Amino acid sequence: MKNLHLLQIRALIAIACITFTACDPTYNVEFQVQNSSRQQLTIHSRQVLRPTIDTNIISPGTKLTLYVEWGIGSTTKSYMERLQGLPFEISIFNREGQHTTRDVQNFSQWQKFYTDKRNDLGVVQLTMRPGDF
Repeated sequence: MKNLHLLQIRALIAIACITFTACDPTYNVEFQVQNSSRQQLTIHSRQVLRPTIDTNIISPGTKLTLYVEWGIGSTTKSYMERLQGLPFEISIFNREGQHTTRDVQNFSQWQKFYTDKRNDLGVVQLTMRPGDF
């Protein structure tokens, strides 16, 4: 009888945990660079609170996810609507080491869209083109 009572309490606790965590909205947003420039690019990025710089080399015709922002307490739609800047610093260079002529840190250069609305996945993407150097 005592074991049955413990099982019932555990079941109630499990149901309460699922109920309270399942009700919180979540958001998931990827920050990407699409290389449509027809040349290899070098991307330097640094997250705001990290002192280290990440370096990535991206081939022509490919896409690189630089950063993923996810959490609980907001939907992807509301997060994307409130988003006004990048959560990282970025610099982009071509194969010859020339810095892009575009202000890639300027958030208006980036596009916001959804790749999978059903699963609530948002994307913020910068597309690099041949005339950007």
